[in-house]
Amino acid sequence: MSLVKWGMVSVGKRLKESRQALGLMQAELADMCGITREQQGRFERDVNLPGGDYLLKLAAQGVDVLYILTGARAALSTEEAALLDNYREADDAGKKRIRQASIAQPEPVVKQARRGRGGAAA
Repeated sequence: MSLVKWGMVSVGKRLKESRQALGLMQAELADMCGITREQQGRFERDVNLPGGDYLLKLAAQGVDVLYILTGARAALSTEEAALLDNYREADDAGKKRIRQASIAQPEPVVKQARRGRGGAAA
């Protein structure tokens, strides 16, 4: 029986989804977070809820802990927050380079070779 389900997706299902997004098996994530594979499985099946120490270690792996607990995504991902920190710490020249690099470049248009008679490229 599930301990906690908020919304349509449970804490355990969001945890499993996040683990799979990292490309990890239960045992691998459990080891990274200092628990057993069995404990990881109980979290993912909603038998037990993860505690603070586990969640801190999970966050250190880049997992959005707010999403795990509430289903709401954090305003910034860990990667986005790091980029923002880098921008804020850069000097004026560095900030200018970051802004220039962030401008989306359009994809080059590749024209199809026109085919002449007989199907050969013109």
